[in-house]
Amino acid sequence: MTEQEIIAGLMAKNEKALAEIRDMMGPGLQNFAERLLDNRAQAQEAVHDALLDLWKLKNKRFATLARVKSYLYVSVLGHCKNYRKKYKKKLTGENAYLEALSEEPTPDLEREIIHAEVSALLNQQLDAQLADLPKTYREIIVLSYLHGLGPNEIARRLNIQVQSVKNLKKRGVKYLQGKAAALGKKVQNLRKSPKKL
Repeated sequence: MTEQEIIAGLMAKNEKALAEIRDMMGPGLQNFAERLLDNRAQAQEAVHDALLDLWKLKNKRFATLARVKSYLYVSVLGHCKNYRKKYKKKLTGENAYLEALSEEPTPDLEREIIHAEVSALLNQQLDAQLADLPKTYREIIVLSYLHGLGPNEIARRLNIQVQSVKNLKKRGVKYLQGKAAALGKKVQNLRKSPKKL
């Protein structure tokens, strides 16, 4: 399924689309939750709950899978926090450090939260930059980098020449690099003169 097919399928409550999202993003979400909870079963429950939240969403449109991913990471983070609070009294010696986490954030947890928030912001900026690309460029970039497909598979899916895929991908990446460089210059200027905020 293409990115737009998955997103349209999700909004239409197509179980195959949700399964694609779970297969694509589930392992990363699971690792994230396990780092927060240090318990595989609890982490699986947090990921399951986040996917269920995504499924139950009404009137929420996602422009790209990157936004879906951001939503899921923030949702998993929330479920992990709630899980720690809910089961705080049931924690045993093997999970005792979780009790301390629910009382006061540790540097590791704060780092994870900041990482999730920064990732969400960067994904939003990337979404905006991807939206500026022509449709074929955007599809190639997404299929290549988000789905991990090679030029031959992308060419087959989009019904274009393999060399065209390579050329369009190169142009799309060059465009995004230019946008990233411009953003980097803005950040440097803000650091030099914060009053411009």
